[in-house]
Amino acid sequence: MKRICKISLILALLQVTSLLASSEKSSTLVAEAWQAWETNDQSQVERKFLAAISEDQKNTRAYLGLSLLYAYQQKYEASWQTFKNVLQTEQDYYPYVYAVWLTPQLRQSLNDPKSGALALVEELAKKADAGGVLRAMASEVAGEHYQERGDLAKSKKFFDGMNSIDEWLVIGPFDNVSACGFDNVYPPEVEFDAEKTYEGKNGVPAQWFKITAIRNDRWIDHRHYFAYLQAVFYANNFIYSPQKQTVQIRIGTSGSLKAFLNDELLIQYFDENNNDLDTYMVATELQAGWNRLLIKCGFSEIDRCNFMVRITDAHGAPVPGLKVSTATQAYQSKPGAPVKPVENFAETFFQEKIKQHPDQLENYVLLADSYLRNDKAIEAELILREASKRAPKCAMLYEHALEAYRRGEKYDEIETAIEKIHGLDQNVPSVLQYKISQHLENEEYAEVERLMQNLERMLPASETVYLLQMQLYSKKREVEKLLELTGKAYQQYPANWSFAFVQAAFAIQKTQKYDEALKIMSAYVKQRNEVNALAALADTYLKAGNLKKWEETYRQLIALEPASPGYYFQMANTYFSQQNYASAEQMLNQAIAICPNSSGYWAKLAEVHRIQNNLELAKNDYRQALRYLPTNYDAREKLRALEGKQPILTQFEARDIRELIKNSPGAESYPDNSGVVLLSDHKRVVYEQGASESAEELLVKVFNKNGVDDFKEYWIGYNSFSEDLIVEKAVVIKADGTEIKADVGNNQVVFKSLEENDFIYLKWRIKNFYRGKLSNHFWDTFFFNGFYPIKQIRYSLLAPAELKFQYRGLRMPDAPVKKTTEDGVIYQWEMHDEPALPYEAGMPLLEDIGKVLYLTSLPDWEYLVKWYSDLAATKTRSSYEIKEQVAALFPDLDKISEEEKIARIYNFITENIRYSSVPFRQSGLVPQSARDVLVTKIGDCKDVATLCIAMLREVGIAAHHVLVNTKDQGRNENILPAIAFNHCIAGVETKTGMQYLDLTANNYPVNAMPELDIEGFSLLIKPGVKAPGYLPRESSAPRVVARRAIATIREDNSIAVEERSRKTGSLGAAMRQQYRHLSARDREKELAQVLSESFPNVKLTRLELQNLDELVPEVNYVYHFEAPNYVTDASQFKLFKMPWADDLPANEALSYESRKHPYEYWPWADSLIQEIEVKLPAGYAPMDLPNVVEYASPIGDYSVRYSFAAGALNGRRVLIHRKSVVSPEEYADFKKFYNNVVKEDSRQILLKKSPSR
Repeated sequence: MKRICKISLILALLQVTSLLASSEKSSTLVAEAWQAWETNDQSQVERKFLAAISEDQKNTRAYLGLSLLYAYQQKYEASWQTFKNVLQTEQDYYPYVYAVWLTPQLRQSLNDPKSGALALVEELAKKADAGGVLRAMASEVAGEHYQERGDLAKSKKFFDGMNSIDEWLVIGPFDNVSACGFDNVYPPEVEFDAEKTYEGKNGVPAQWFKITAIRNDRWIDHRHYFAYLQAVFYANNFIYSPQKQTVQIRIGTSGSLKAFLNDELLIQYFDENNNDLDTYMVATELQAGWNRLLIKCGFSEIDRCNFMVRITDAHGAPVPGLKVSTATQAYQSKPGAPVKPVENFAETFFQEKIKQHPDQLENYVLLADSYLRNDKAIEAELILREASKRAPKCAMLYEHALEAYRRGEKYDEIETAIEKIHGLDQNVPSVLQYKISQHLENEEYAEVERLMQNLERMLPASETVYLLQMQLYSKKREVEKLLELTGKAYQQYPANWSFAFVQAAFAIQKTQKYDEALKIMSAYVKQRNEVNALAALADTYLKAGNLKKWEETYRQLIALEPASPGYYFQMANTYFSQQNYASAEQMLNQAIAICPNSSGYWAKLAEVHRIQNNLELAKNDYRQALRYLPTNYDAREKLRALEGKQPILTQFEARDIRELIKNSPGAESYPDNSGVVLLSDHKRVVYEQGASESAEELLVKVFNKNGVDDFKEYWIGYNSFSEDLIVEKAVVIKADGTEIKADVGNNQVVFKSLEENDFIYLKWRIKNFYRGKLSNHFWDTFFFNGFYPIKQIRYSLLAPAELKFQYRGLRMPDAPVKKTTEDGVIYQWEMHDEPALPYEAGMPLLEDIGKVLYLTSLPDWEYLVKWYSDLAATKTRSSYEIKEQVAALFPDLDKISEEEKIARIYNFITENIRYSSVPFRQSGLVPQSARDVLVTKIGDCKDVATLCIAMLREVGIAAHHVLVNTKDQGRNENILPAIAFNHCIAGVETKTGMQYLDLTANNYPVNAMPELDIEGFSLLIKPGVKAPGYLPRESSAPRVVARRAIATIREDNSIAVEERSRKTGSLGAAMRQQYRHLSARDREKELAQVLSESFPNVKLTRLELQNLDELVPEVNYVYHFEAPNYVTDASQFKLFKMPWADDLPANEALSYESRKHPYEYWPWADSLIQEIEVKLPAGYAPMDLPNVVEYASPIGDYSVRYSFAAGALNGRRVLIHRKSVVSPEEYADFKKFYNNVVKEDSRQILLKKSPSR
């Protein structure tokens, strides 16, 4: 017996030893598989993992690695089947399931009952992780699955299992342009009054209402309840707890989030992410009795805004005894309840795994997938970056990072990663798909076909291959091939909606009937009860004239999405077109019950009531439409008609165009002009709620060809970002009354067949759609004279009597004529027979010399400061990318000066971020976020200023946006508050005062700014700033040119010059801009061309440029050249001009005897200093040369000093500018000064040869 026991023990030990040996070998094979992945040998990786599994069928790492390989190869079925083994090898497999929850290997397997994926999900819906997160997620996925299959009862059962809170009052919209609403405290955060109405976004009323429907999946979707974008919304309810107790409040969102319990902040998250339920979890206390729960959601950059709240115990189970009410309840405000964040179980699991086994790379990938579940793109990117450090040649890791880059919108990184992956492994399906798509877009079909062969080898007859091949045939317009391929794809994959839809479309095209298409679509929706398919099916039924089936299908749609008011609205439109007004009204009422603030819904209901002759109801509906959208101009016009009022513009006095033409003066009345403006009539209406529109008429008679040239093209000024332009009439009117229509393209009008003594007539309207704080305001600028004479000119404003606004006339009377009407007060400014302003070269803009009327309802400049601060402040928030870049720039942060910190950031931005201003990429007013500018490396002026401000803040330096109207746009003196800016820079608070940085000024050193910035009209966006100013000249380094030259006049009358030059400030930047990126040969060619203007047939013999690649305060350069025939022989004399490099040219602006207007001289340099030594031919000496020539004026000083010694003539020329604008009173003195300088610069020096001894 003892011997038997001993033998049994030995056998057991041998078995254990064998198992240990197998396990150890299996682990070795897993390590070898990952080593093979370093060489991207997919076959070897697969063999090693399979061998590891063969050795030890409980090796989780082997299954995970193999599953990742198959997913990488897009063999999703094999990936799932492999992954399933982890459910057996791991007791706590829930974190692994969480990590793959959104991946194709799980989601695609749900459609295959044999895969076991659906059974797993249903099992998890009953029992899963200890914290209950996965259990709720499983309930959601199972609900979605059965909803898609049309089993709504079973679907509801699973959705109910999520135990979400579904009863809410909601209120909104509140302004969130540029995400400003996240930090703004709106009334619902301060008080709860269910009966109170607040002023919301764009001035619309915001009041609490109870939601009447929710999505089947229980997400509270603000996009269904509110008809507004870029907004903040609140949801409120009261939670009854039978006792004080600790609970977990769990929230998932799309959008930014703040959550309050009993007026205390629980959770806040600024970034607008699309994430899942239970993303943000805290443990806190419910007080005994009622507790107020307030959820604040906002969106400005993404297209979703929704949330889900669950209140659970620590295991994710419902808390017994809780009640939910939307009725107002008494509660204890700010009880000081503790708040403790609850970490995501899967994230902490894999973080610990990595900590314990830093060499096991699958954990990095699974942690990244866990992060991406909740849109944590940067966290996923960083953990994959760590993995790549350990396996720098593993293409799978870089391929996995692509999704993180996509979520983070890092498109440059995507391109870089794609090329890196392709370089490491040319057999990656996702990379081939990306490249194929790029080549398709570029119509590089040969390359597409080459890559398609590779992809088809990897994924034979797959849906992916079919889709790409269909795109190729479509782009190449190979219709027959496309038809054949679509049929084949649909036959193989009838559950693919893309294939079914295209097949149905071809059926309609081929048969010109709908029967076959309806059959295809109906078959599809029996398998997949999807919204897109049902909508297409309903639309096809409608086109086929089957209204009953259309209605049935729409009812199915509404059953799928009962909280989507758009489906009710679409049904109402169809009923309306069928003249079934009762049904249309019913559908609209249901849409309004869900979304009571849609102007479009109310306006359509008004149409129904109007046709039904329920005129009072129709009027009320239109008023509601305008209440929620004051810029619904169509509703305004229709409401006026119902109220028996004439169109609003008829309140203004009209001019008879035919009469004006008939009585128009001829050219003899204006002998000095090429035409006359017969009428310029501007009419603006400002409505009570803030919307405004304008109409304008222009009638001009041209006298000659110059007039034709001036008026053959006309541009109508308007803001395409916030205004709509409607050109009502644009014609050439001939003397006999014949009208020829002009060509109109957006705001450009081309008057064809315009001839002498013809008229042009232009009539247009502009409707504004301002948003945010500016939506209730208007501002305007109108000129009452110009460079053509004007017979009649008028500006009229119709505004509510109580509207507060300012007006100011410059160089014209202020006071308007007022007239009271039923719609408000008309304010009118009118002038007649205004002469043309005389043109003078170098004169200021019309804004600074003309008769100008300014109007604005903006209260003051401080209001604009606050407005732009709201727009821009959130965009300067820091991010990981910004912190990382700043850390790279400042390894020595604590050791450098404030000046050096500013300079490094300025240099980084101007050297690395490219300027771009493209309407589809940028808003006219709102900057991109600093993070996006850094990531994309592109932006306009306000974008790069935003990045600068964010980076400076990281190093402890405060900076602000500065709005600028560059000085070429006029002085803007005495203007009223308005959006009068065309540029944006940064103002930096330094120890020595405000320093201004123009981040678009590539090649400029940090202490210099472009000349158009200097003295530009500006508004510093800083709290407390109450008035605009001008950018001081002292804020930019002086523009100095200093030269030292040695010139030799040769016996053959040629000249050789050696010159050393130094340019500072913006002049150095101009040199850098001109020469920096040229080759040595092109630099020489460029300089030789400049020299040839003064030295014909010049030959450049040397050029050295210094400091071009460094943004330092000055640029130094040396050049040598030779020029023939520079000196003229005159008998025994020689004549030449001193080769000054910066002599003043003749100036057209100084050709007048006197000036009516100031002269904007704008000298190109502050100081010009040049010393020249001219070595004369042997025996020659200058004659009659003064020692000193000096001229002075209020604008500048000039001096030249001459001396002659040892056969050399020395000259020193200095020109200092003190002012840039010459007043009419200074003109005569400056003209004399300037002409004297020109004369001295051009002095011909007479050389006489001394007699021979």
